[in-house]
Amino acid sequence: MPSFFRLAFSRNLQSSHPYSLHAVLYWVALAGLLLCLGLPSQAQAADDGWWAKDKRKHLIVSSSLAGVTYLWLGQTRLEPAFRMGASALVVLGLGALKEAWDALGYGQPSWKDMTWNVIGSAVGLVVAWFIEHWLWPAAPRGIPGRVSF
Repeated sequence: MPSFFRLAFSRNLQSSHPYSLHAVLYWVALAGLLLCLGLPSQAQAADDGWWAKDKRKHLIVSSSLAGVTYLWLGQTRLEPAFRMGASALVVLGLGALKEAWDALGYGQPSWKDMTWNVIGSAVGLVVAWFIEHWLWPAAPRGIPGRVSF
C-alpha cells in the first residue's frame, strides 16, 4: 500500500504530519470557501439573485448531505473534526460537479449556488454535531482500530 494511504488511514488520525488526509481535507474545504466567497458571480440572469428559489434547494440538499455523511461516518472511530472535513469535501465536491455540469450547457453555473452549498454544508454539520453530542451522547462508535464504511 502506498505510504500516503497508509498514513491517511492509520489509526492515529490526529497526526500533525502536513500531508495527512485530514490536513488535506481542511485545506481543500478552506480553499473552496474562500473561492466561493471571493469570486464574483459569472451568472448575469435576472433570476440568479442571492435569495432565488434554486438557492434554497442548494441549501437544503447540501445541509442534508453533509449531516447524513457526518452521522454515517460517526459509525467509525474517526475524530469529529476529520468527519466534518470529509463530509464537507463530499458535499462541496458534489456541488462543484453539479456546477461543472451546468457549465457544460445543461444549466446555468453560478458562484452563488456554490456559496449556498458552503453555507448548507456548514449548517448540516452543525446540526449533525448537535444531534450526535446532545441527542445521542452514548452512541456506539464502531469497532476500535477498524475503519468500516
